[in-house]
Amino acid sequence: MEEDDRIEAVEIGAMEDTVTLECTEGTYVMKVLANGDYTATVTQGSWLSFGDGASRYSGSSDQEVTMVYGMNRGTSRTAVVELSREGRTAQVVFVQKGVIDM
Repeated sequence: MEEDDRIEAVEIGAMEDTVTLECTEGTYVMKVLANGDYTATVTQGSWLSFGDGASRYSGSSDQEVTMVYGMNRGTSRTAVVELSREGRTAQVVFVQKGVIDM
């Protein structure tokens, strides 16, 4: 097989599968691992967004993506970010502690 005929495996994922956040507002830098273009979408949990306030982000290759969240005055809550590249997916689950849980 010649070098140009090789098929590259599609890779998509993140450094962590589950992230726990404190109840205060803040940001979290998610490290995405991808060997090409990908889409990241908040599929559950409207309290979590990307740095620009959007629920969807498009990126390319390995990179750091900033997630933003507000204070949680209730009980713990969950959000899911789905990473997608060429039909492959991976999920990162975000759990934010609540003030009531403290």
